[in-house]
Amino acid sequence: TTERQCAIDECPGWEKGEWSQCSVTCDKGIRKRMVECRQNGGRVEPTLCPVDEKPTEKQSCYTDVSCKAVKAFDGTNLLNYDRYR
Repeated sequence: TTERQCAIDECPGWEKGEWSQCSVTCDKGIRKRMVECRQNGGRVEPTLCPVDEKPTEKQSCYTDVSCKAVKAFDGTNLLNYDRYR
């Protein structure tokens, strides 16, 4: 953490949004969220916020469903879903 002097205004800081849903419905995907540099309620240039404190914008996500199991469903004979979880 770096020490900053910001005079009268609050120091700019990173604000992060909620994570999106996983990009896939089976196996491994990616989820994203909004990360903005903000000061006094407004968005400011990212260069004003400390780079070493920036939250992650993307991360891996895993579903409880195997893509192999999803391919086993043929639309008329739905296999026991819980067998593949």
